Amino acid sequence: ELLLLRRRLEAVAPVAAPSCVIDVLFDSVRERPARPMTVCVAGDLQLSASEQARLPASVELRRLPLAERAGSNAGVTALGVRPAASGRWDAVDLLFDVRRSDPAGGAAGRGDGPSPSVTLDGAGLDAAQVAVEPLADGRRFRYADVPANGQLLRVALARGDSLGLDDVATFALPDRRPVGVAVGPGVPEVLRQAVEADPGLVVQQDGARVVVRLAGDSFGGDLPALELSAPAQADDAFLVFHDEDQDPASVLERLYTQLGLQEIDAMAAAAALGRAVTMGAKPGPRRALWVWRQLLADDYDFVRSRSFPLFVGLGVRWLADVAEGPTRVAVGEPLAAGDGEVVAGDARSRSFGATFVPRAPSALRLPDGSTLHASLLDPLATGAPRADALEVPSLPAASGVSPDLVTVFLVLALLLLAAEWVLYRTSRIP
Repeated sequence: ELLLLRRRLEAVAPVAAPSCVIDVLFDSVRERPARPMTVCVAGDLQLSASEQARLPASVELRRLPLAERAGSNAGVTALGVRPAASGRWDAVDLLFDVRRSDPAGGAAGRGDGPSPSVTLDGAGLDAAQVAVEPLADGRRFRYADVPANGQLLRVALARGDSLGLDDVATFALPDRRPVGVAVGPGVPEVLRQAVEADPGLVVQQDGARVVVRLAGDSFGGDLPALELSAPAQADDAFLVFHDEDQDPASVLERLYTQLGLQEIDAMAAAAALGRAVTMGAKPGPRRALWVWRQLLADDYDFVRSRSFPLFVGLGVRWLADVAEGPTRVAVGEPLAAGDGEVVAGDARSRSFGATFVPRAPSALRLPDGSTLHASLLDPLATGAPRADALEVPSLPAASGVSPDLVTVFLVLALLLLAAEWVLYRTSRIP
């Protein structure tokens, strides 16, 4: 009812969230797939050809035209990072889009338009701007070798357009500072060389996060360790000690591929050693990765295979709990979060199935303790037209309002009651 709707809308204000009109439309159609209906949507709905093809033939979609949005609008509609193309481990490449809602009348197509400010933890970005590419309704900005030390990246546009909710986007950069590795006495030189050759690792004694040592050695104390064992110490050639709250089978399945162990010629190594080469996992008080020292000898092909530097580099990163992190975090898009509690701003929710969908821009604290930032990155909210959008017909302006049958019958009943009252008062009927 319109009266109730007006009362409910009095306390409603716009929020920085993607439009859910299309989702609600298909939910409504799914409930009554065979019933003919006309759906009227208020506003500038944009429906693609594939979306319109999903609508049953019994559904007629019409648009209620509203007043045009006053003034032009610009917003950040994409923001993400990727590993640096230059090969630098401690840096990422940055890309973001700024789009406008009035490409025909604005200056976005000519390559000017709003100029964004980019900061890292409040300081200006000190990185090379590779290119500014013109889009049909905006511009695409690319930066190379942005230092990635876990800072907060902020892209902001000048305020003053018709919608301020899309003027700022933030992103928590990954922490890609090199991992310090302490190498203990007696460790084979080939293992030290593999650590030194990895751009994401650095050999250092002070401030190390991981230690490489012989199994049973106390060098490095309680640091997570890559340890060289012997068959007498462990039945498995590769033995993983993981966090006690994790399932050994799932850890084993994940790390077998993640550490590149599928590249090892286990049959040849087993024939040379005279025993099976296996991998095992068990919970422990701290993370550790054991490998038989015999596999690092020149008699075996392990150190000369392409899997050896992968095993060392990825194994040390797993021990240091280095997470790559997502390349994009947007409101309304699923995010790999793990199973546990997710804190989004002041709200707490439970993440099931290892995914979480942020509903509004905010800082997100994930179950593993990491912090991400979700931003509104939605071209439709900004008002940018979709390239494949189809025109939804508008309802024609009504020249007059035709009463429905219920109203007609009510009026006739009222007239009959009035006539009966007049006849009764004049004694023309008993």
